[in-house]
Amino acid sequence: MRLVLASMAALACLAGPAFAADKKDQTEIPRCAKSLGTAAIINGDQQGWQAMQLAAPEKLLKIFVQKSGCFRLVERGAGMDAAKAERELAYGGEMRGGSNVGKGQMTAADYIIQAEVAAQNSNSGGGAIGGGLGGIVGGRFGAVLGGINMKNMTATAILTLVNTRTTETETVAQGDAKKTNLGFGAGGFLGGGAVVGGGYDNTEVGKVVTQAFLNAYVQMVSDVGGLNLGNAAASAPKKAFTVSSSAPLWKYPTGSGSKVRDLPGGAMVYPTGNKEGMFWEVTDENDNSGWVKNDLLQPAK
Repeated sequence: MRLVLASMAALACLAGPAFAADKKDQTEIPRCAKSLGTAAIINGDQQGWQAMQLAAPEKLLKIFVQKSGCFRLVERGAGMDAAKAERELAYGGEMRGGSNVGKGQMTAADYIIQAEVAAQNSNSGGGAIGGGLGGIVGGRFGAVLGGINMKNMTATAILTLVNTRTTETETVAQGDAKKTNLGFGAGGFLGGGAVVGGGYDNTEVGKVVTQAFLNAYVQMVSDVGGLNLGNAAASAPKKAFTVSSSAPLWKYPTGSGSKVRDLPGGAMVYPTGNKEGMFWEVTDENDNSGWVKNDLLQPAK
């Protein structure tokens, strides 16, 4: 039954009704028939993995995302730093001709996947998993790692999906796992002999946290399957522009005749999407609408 429900998660990214993800431990990474967009993975503030002597979960989540096909990954960590170094070489004239490295080529992240870990032990106070989200990263959990009733150790993983353009939280998924329920080998469900490292493959606590993240990821895929997110870039509000120098706001896209007002340099305007030649229709911060030449505008920073 679990395998059937896990396979249903593969259909979550298709247009259609949402379904309730199985609350039991998942045994397969969900598969999406199409990508929902680009995503960057960051490590959140609830860093329970440190108390468990595990590496940050970013690498683990990258494997889930890549194998699922639900998002296309963009690098914002060490790989991003290396890419910046390559660009610095290009700007300094060190690259051979035709290298084609420069500005305006990076892909934007449509979404941020924020990964967080909490943990709870039945003998460390606060019997419910929810109680562990607040403050178990301290000494109590250190005692658990010291050997107090490890057989009852549980972990909670939280995945938050944030729209980078609107900063809206699209969904928050929680995955729980318990040591006594583990039914997989170290990283066995990853397939292809994938090795995560950082303690996730070869420690008991790492296996519990890995299972919790898999449960959370399946839940997240289930959630977004019912959201009909569409094209994040196309559906986002138009970005704002500023007037580079004083410019007339015309009533019509002719550059002559009636003026709505004169826009001062630095004024913020918001394109409506309507264009005629060099003229863009915009609204200002006082809700005045009109047309302005686009060579007098620059993206707001």
